[in-house]
Amino acid sequence: MQSFIDAYRAVHPYDATGARPQARLAIDVAAGDRWLIALNRKVTADWLRTDAPLLDDANANAIVPARPASVSSSETSWQAHVDGKPQYSPAVPPLAPAKFIGGVHLAYGGKPLSCR
Repeated sequence: MQSFIDAYRAVHPYDATGARPQARLAIDVAAGDRWLIALNRKVTADWLRTDAPLLDDANANAIVPARPASVSSSETSWQAHVDGKPQYSPAVPPLAPAKFIGGVHLAYGGKPLSCR
């Protein structure tokens, strides 16, 4: 991953203004605190720092259950990224809220609603 980011940034340097869409680079960190722990640690510690970012955003859409038990269970999954995991060894630092995107999937009667 680091090699890919370095190569991408060599061609498209980070642009905090967002004026160059081709310079935007995001990563999916999955929902919840059991998935991709080592990657989450690297993302929050090195790639999404607000003082020296290499990536623009992280999102947590990939492993959100199709039928979550409740809205609060989805919120808990996302909150794990904002809070970090200080109890892990090594700890997972918190992700800056300004660098986090949470996804919401709407459904009615068990069928996803499309947004157009």
